[in-house]
Amino acid sequence: MVGLDVGHGWVYSAVANLAGQIMARKDKPNDAHSASELVALSSRLARDVVADAGLSWSQVVHAVIGTPGVFDEQSKRVLFSANLPEWGRHGMLAELRAAFWSESCGRK
Repeated sequence: MVGLDVGHGWVYSAVANLAGQIMARKDKPNDAHSASELVALSSRLARDVVADAGLSWSQVVHAVIGTPGVFDEQSKRVLFSANLPEWGRHGMLAELRAAFWSESCGRK
């Protein structure tokens, strides 16, 4: 399992096994200027921490992303996340899913 905590100043990431033991951790400053840049940063960081744990992305069974704001199921948007540029825009969730679970990494 890979987890990310996306914040205004930093993006924190970790990989844990199914027993909950942390296998690797990696953090990067959030220097993104748009939601698309933040999606790319988060995806790269997730893949890097998985590799640091000695795993391949195909071995990831679950990914969790924590973020400021509130997810609105009906609109498929993150609301009240003003400190992250464009984070609540329409289509951002689909972009995030594609970056993490694209066919290029073995998932759909």
